[in-house]
Amino acid sequence: MRSQGLAKRDGERLNSELFPGALEEADEADRRVARKRAYPTEDERRLGLCLSYVKRFKASNPGRLQEIAADFDLLFA
Repeated sequence: MRSQGLAKRDGERLNSELFPGALEEADEADRRVARKRAYPTEDERRLGLCLSYVKRFKASNPGRLQEIAADFDLLFA
């Protein structure tokens, strides 16, 4: 793990000479980050995060979500 951090920080020369596999590992990490959803504003990012939590909670605790929704007069489809 330490080699990845050094390789990213010190550039391609260090990657190729001292850490032959680090460049491929860095590319793989970049692909994982690229799959994250990009939001135009911070508020939209927060909304997306909240909705993802609600979706997971709904899938694992549908009855409890309905109780919470009734307490706060919320409607979930």
